[in-house]
Amino acid sequence: MIKRYFILIINCLIFIISGNFINAQTYTITGTVTDSLNVSIPYVNVFLKNTTNNNVVAFTSTNDTGTYSLEVKEKGDFELNFSSISYQTNKTPITINDKESYTINTVLKEENFTLDEVIINSEKAITVKEDTIIYKASAFKKGNEENVEDLLQNIPGINVDGDGTIKVGNKEIEALLIEGDNLLGKGYKLLSKNLDASTVNKVEVYDKYSENRLLKNVEQSDKVAINLKLNDTQNKLFGVLKPGYGLGFENVYDTKANLILLNKKNKHYLFADVNNVGFDSTSDLSLFDGSGDIDVLSDGLNLPKASAFIRSFQRPRELASERSNFNNSEMISLNDVFTVNEKIKIKTNFLFNWDEKEFVNENIEVFSIENIDTFTNQDSNFLKGTQFL
Repeated sequence: MIKRYFILIINCLIFIISGNFINAQTYTITGTVTDSLNVSIPYVNVFLKNTTNNNVVAFTSTNDTGTYSLEVKEKGDFELNFSSISYQTNKTPITINDKESYTINTVLKEENFTLDEVIINSEKAITVKEDTIIYKASAFKKGNEENVEDLLQNIPGINVDGDGTIKVGNKEIEALLIEGDNLLGKGYKLLSKNLDASTVNKVEVYDKYSENRLLKNVEQSDKVAINLKLNDTQNKLFGVLKPGYGLGFENVYDTKANLILLNKKNKHYLFADVNNVGFDSTSDLSLFDGSGDIDVLSDGLNLPKASAFIRSFQRPRELASERSNFNNSEMISLNDVFTVNEKIKIKTNFLFNWDEKEFVNENIEVFSIENIDTFTNQDSNFLKGTQFL
């Protein structure tokens, strides 16, 4: 009798485990997103909604080649949504049954359009409203973000190049705003590399961005911009200090600080960085490169362009920048926006940077000439540059 009960219990356990295994089955949806010319579209937001309760059950974005892959753990009727700036949203119904994999390729039409407010998932991680996509920062934080640049890399559709250039899709942003103010223009890398990610509440992506608010919906703008909404910014002083110092064969240090003071009328941002670990806190001083800052309403105008007048120390291209940037850098930047009235704002920027850079290269070549001789050529280079701004 005991043996029979034991066998019955074992069979029940096997049934329960088998049932859990069946319920845990994963279904895969893959495909490619292209435009009307059959060109792949990267960084398209793809999300799957349950048509019964309208909840989002899976979310991803297309990669560089326009392909995507979603994993679902439930059967039923769903709606597959594809959305990207400058393209019309596509909604495709799909029924998941016993098949393990599904392929859905989609063509997005390029169109100027206006959407009512659409909540993309139940937690409101992403909201699309007219020509703006709003990302809730906490939904994309992994806990290891040092600065805004790290946070933006986690958001689908936003890409950060190795030199810190920020792109929405494959288009570089025109500006990185804070609470609607364009503080640094094309020198936004100074902000993205130094502002702590924990201070950001929302990331807003603007399509058809106009620097001049009076030209909004007047000029045919194809520019994109990103606006950062900070946490509880009403009359608040906050900041982060990250000291770092190491003892070893050579003493190394890496200390960063940012201090922000915001109120209803004025904004003040203080950034500081002291390091000798190869971190370029000024992004090659792009803040002071005025090229591209001229706004034009017509491409037919032959306008002058500003030329960069600062040439940074040239590092060897064969190595990653952090491997070859032997620096001793001190940087402090103070940036302010003063609101005089609703029509006038005064913006000030102060930057101090001192950097000592070194590069050592040694090349040895051995030449052997048959039946004649063998000789060695040794070439040694030591470069040292001081950069002050």
